[in-house]
Amino acid sequence: MVEKNKNTHAEKFKRKFEIFQKTSKTFSGRVCKYMNAREWNADVFAHRTNLLERVYYRIKSDKMNNPLVETVLAISIGLQLTASERTELLALAGRVLQSTKQHFAYEYIFDNFSVKSVEEFNTIFLELNVETTAPLRESGK
Repeated sequence: MVEKNKNTHAEKFKRKFEIFQKTSKTFSGRVCKYMNAREWNADVFAHRTNLLERVYYRIKSDKMNNPLVETVLAISIGLQLTASERTELLALAGRVLQSTKQHFAYEYIFDNFSVKSVEEFNTIFLELNVETTAPLRESGK
């Protein structure tokens, strides 16, 4: 029975997978939609996220789908995303906030402050005395 339907199942699988790929969201795809809606270019991206312009180009070319948590958070702050949008971006990047002191501090900041910039986030983070270096710094990852 399996041998008889082998080609039929392979063709059906192929069609379903093609549809799945066309409708699946990626981290880069979602960020591009946000940036396009705001008419961002590489300069605006770098200024708002404190990330390198090359990160912008990697996102635009759909070559960044597993960034670091800190990169996702910097982009979320730059885009001024809601908590649910930020959570979705983390999930699309294959990331979640872990049960660490650093990640707990990230959530604490988002829950208790209306953060308007990466610099403001870093200042608050440093005031919490979690670590001696700011977590969201210029990065290419």
